[in-house]
Amino acid sequence: MPTNDKAWPAARTRYPLRSFGSRQASIRSKSSFIKNYSALIGATIRAAVLAQDPTEVFENWPGLMIGDGLHNISIRNANEGLG
Repeated sequence: MPTNDKAWPAARTRYPLRSFGSRQASIRSKSSFIKNYSALIGATIRAAVLAQDPTEVFENWPGLMIGDGLHNISIRNANEGLG
């Protein structure tokens, strides 16, 4: 995401997407993701993701966490349930 390409992550997201940022939201479509991109992928989150060492990504049974502490993106396999 070095170029802030909104369409690339929007096309690779499974909807609905739940956001737990400063305000919780449910993003239901690609167009909504693109419209809300700056709220979903703010400067702090973006910097944390870009600084992430790929060899040190946190992983457990629900999926992956990229970033650090409160500034992260959690990813899980869309084909797997939570339990």
